[in-house]
Amino acid sequence: MRTFYPGITVFKFAGALLVLFAHAMYFSYMTETTPSQLMSFAALALRVVVPCFYVIAGFLAYKGWNRAERPVEYVRRYVVRIGLLYGIFCLLFTVQHIVPGLISGGLTVGNMILQAKIWLVAVFVSGPYVHLWFLPPLLSGMLAAYWLLRKGGTRLAIGLVLAGYSLCQFSSGSLRFMFSGAMDGFLGIRLEIWDFIDLTLTNHVGFGLTFVCAGALAARLEERLMTMRALRWIIPTFALAAAEIVLLLSVSEWTTEYKLVFAILPLTLLLFRGVLHIRSEFATAHHRTLSLFSIVTYVSHILFMQANRHVFGWELTEMTMLEDALQFLLTLAQCTLLTYAILLLTRRRKGEAPRTPEFAQGA
Repeated sequence: MRTFYPGITVFKFAGALLVLFAHAMYFSYMTETTPSQLMSFAALALRVVVPCFYVIAGFLAYKGWNRAERPVEYVRRYVVRIGLLYGIFCLLFTVQHIVPGLISGGLTVGNMILQAKIWLVAVFVSGPYVHLWFLPPLLSGMLAAYWLLRKGGTRLAIGLVLAGYSLCQFSSGSLRFMFSGAMDGFLGIRLEIWDFIDLTLTNHVGFGLTFVCAGALAARLEERLMTMRALRWIIPTFALAAAEIVLLLSVSEWTTEYKLVFAILPLTLLLFRGVLHIRSEFATAHHRTLSLFSIVTYVSHILFMQANRHVFGWELTEMTMLEDALQFLLTLAQCTLLTYAILLLTRRRKGEAPRTPEFAQGA
């Protein structure tokens, strides 16, 4: 099988631009509009970009540990590198929000417990910043995928993934209507705790475990995946998506608590299969720059946006469309400049551009 996937480079570059656009402009616009139930549920069924990033991460990680002399050391380094970066943002979140909360609310037992709850949820479940919710499920999903595929085998991994994903349908998926509003006080547990359990299941099992494992399994079964006839996959997948939309329109009112449907899993794998088929000479020639830009944009764009709003005096909830557009363009320019600054610094230190390992060249 191939060791370089230009489609993955293209997808991650485009994804970084989409994430920046969403946080700088799209979400602001959506708060001012009220889409129909049909549009909301249809959009839910087509939310495949974020799950596809998890699939890509699992796919490339499997390639890496499968070729490493010490697979466990490869996974450990992977987790430590991401964990250290994530830890910096957690520390920044603590300084920006938890410390002021302790100062303003006082060092009472109640306030310290409240701030501890906020910190624990932000660090281990929802992410300290809006774009970083992706990382805790990525780390837990990666560890689970490694253990399942190294210790349990393909069938066990598939079974547990499908079981976990099916469970999440009751918390934030197509079957949520069965228990919606009925969990408060169940088993003596307050609704607040059930909401926390739902969020944890959705992020760590619904997204992390399911899609990282799906990516690792796709790497293990790559030849079979790439030779499968697309029509046999497309027709039942879109039929399932349509059936789920009709079901949800019939039995439930739209709420943002819906985040998963059964069809997202096959739709994501279908998209990922298409990504692997992409050929691009430009992406091949400029892989290092495009990959670095993708990482820099994902990691830094929220901080740049916060700094820009502070400098220009923009209020997040009162920005005009023109200010949103300026925020997008300015942040894009800043991410681009930071990317090239890092490239120049790296080349000066090493005398040449650093080489990327073959198994990671599609990252």
